[in-house]
Amino acid sequence: MTKFRVGKDEWCESATFSKAVHSVILGSDWGTLSSSERQKWKMFRCDSLLLQPLMREQMQGANSRNETIERLKNIGFYDRMVVKREYNEKEYYWYGDDEKAVDYEFKYLWDSYICPGTISLDIGTSYGDSLLLIGATNSGGLTLGFELKSGRYMSTEWVVRLNPDVNILPHNFGVKPDGQPEWTEIDGQISRVVPIAKWIQKRLHLKKNKMSYLNHVSFIKIDIDGADVDIVRSFAPMIKEINAAHSSSSSTKFFRPVFLIEWFQKYRQNSPENGECSAEAAAAWTVAHDMNYKVYDWRFQNEFETCEVALRFYHGYMGPKSRKINLCGNGRDELDLCDLLLVHADSISQEGSKLKTVCPPALEISIVGDLKRKWSHFSDNTAAVAVDER
Repeated sequence: MTKFRVGKDEWCESATFSKAVHSVILGSDWGTLSSSERQKWKMFRCDSLLLQPLMREQMQGANSRNETIERLKNIGFYDRMVVKREYNEKEYYWYGDDEKAVDYEFKYLWDSYICPGTISLDIGTSYGDSLLLIGATNSGGLTLGFELKSGRYMSTEWVVRLNPDVNILPHNFGVKPDGQPEWTEIDGQISRVVPIAKWIQKRLHLKKNKMSYLNHVSFIKIDIDGADVDIVRSFAPMIKEINAAHSSSSSTKFFRPVFLIEWFQKYRQNSPENGECSAEAAAAWTVAHDMNYKVYDWRFQNEFETCEVALRFYHGYMGPKSRKINLCGNGRDELDLCDLLLVHADSISQEGSKLKTVCPPALEISIVGDLKRKWSHFSDNTAAVAVDER
């Protein structure tokens, strides 16, 4: 990693600065600093480099949940807290901003999208609030998380340690739809970025038994600020190729994951005032139809046959002269009401009045262990290089 650092990054890695930050963050003075002073430290942009080794240092010797919580009390850099909640009759622990931020993720109907014992992906985990619920719903399976920013990624590492019974493997690198793996500067941080669809296809192949486990992927959540549809599109060739090769209705080799994506606000707002959709806003439907998918609201209740139907549903378009009622709003409680659920047309079932997805086959416990051991070597930013160059 060192050869990729330039200018300010080298200064951030200096022994003098590192020692100073350690004394402030872990010393008794940190708790007395005002919020404005803490923000000044964060504005150095050195936190993404220093926070990883700092947190890993604190992780050493934390062999139980209680020890992990005690270690977390020594780190106040992001002013985060341990939040405990019950979900599916079990207790889970988050390293969250606050209790409200964690509770926000409970509104999603995870058990309608995710099949236990399968493989699920969270692309753009942020601090891991939804990642844990995805992993908890996918009990007995394997959940993989991907986060570009180091500080946020380390929170997901703590989430994993706080919940040792959940099979979660967080990864610290960014994603893109195509091209070659590369190092690039994003928001002042030098980060590894990989073409995620190709990367996952390669990683879900075990050489020892020459088997691919793509058909066990049940769910992919994508939240990467506007590039969500591009990432879905990158999976389309695999979905069409694999499903065409296994056209028998009795086959268990289908690759038909459910996608939960954000319908990005910028694209919706750029749509014409008459209620028609811009090309960017309609892109999700173009990709969905190409893969034989249907588009629903995040509650899996309303099918949106066209982009215009969704725009009327979410924004209250009643005609060119009518006042728009924006159900998405700017408030956190309403923003994700504009999430979209993409489900394969042949993977939809109904239980009473409730829609559910048809589950792919569950993984054998031994295969979960094999995949976990394989992927655990490649979880951080540095290891991504070795994986891609093999």
